[in-house]
Amino acid sequence: ILKILIILNAHRKPSGTAHVWVSSKEDLDRALLCDKELIGPRYINVSNTNEALEIERKREQTNDRSTSANPKIFTLKLSGLPWSATCEQICDFLFGCDVVGGPEGVTIEMGERGIPSGYAFVLLETTADFETALKYNKQILGDRCVSIEKMTRKDEEVQEDKFCIMLSGLEKTATAKDVSDFLSDGNVKHVEIIRSVDEKGEPSKNAFIKIESEEDLKLALNLNETLIGNRQIDVFQVNLDLFQEAMNEAHA
Repeated sequence: ILKILIILNAHRKPSGTAHVWVSSKEDLDRALLCDKELIGPRYINVSNTNEALEIERKREQTNDRSTSANPKIFTLKLSGLPWSATCEQICDFLFGCDVVGGPEGVTIEMGERGIPSGYAFVLLETTADFETALKYNKQILGDRCVSIEKMTRKDEEVQEDKFCIMLSGLEKTATAKDVSDFLSDGNVKHVEIIRSVDEKGEPSKNAFIKIESEEDLKLALNLNETLIGNRQIDVFQVNLDLFQEAMNEAHA
């Protein structure tokens, strides 16, 4: 084993996912034989993926980029919010700022299992609104001291990533329609389903889904460890890079 990367969730706690680098094809083949084995009381899904290194490279490249693709819109990042904070309360907190679309211009980030992460992103109309908002930095909302800063390009990538999930543990015979029916039964609105393939071009045990909203993400994560047919399915939130990689491989 060359390297192990344990993925943390928005609360800086282990998410249940880890990436492991091995030194040879033989080591990879041996590792894949551990799929569905136990660590403690939990079954572990092992699959071949190389997205972790690419994600790290992209984040390093974009870490210092500018904040917004639209120079006419200013985006704030708020951190330290109470979990109970609503979009309306955040607008009221930023009194004197013109939020684009009112409460609809506020996005509250959700962490694992759909629990608020303490972060929110707010769209503002003008430079004056942005400067006014910064005056509320380190002010109190509820019982929490809220930090306000300019949103970075890395934050924008996270926003794009957050509406993708992976289903693991599927039968190889499971189809995209089976996945769609599973999500629809859970009232999860989904945009696109990618049934991933293995190195032989055959269906793998995974599917990647782009879903519509934070509410759908919460509903999807609630389906974790439920059944499709007689197979228990694990549901994870994943990033857009992994979804796109699965799409490219499926269409190759």
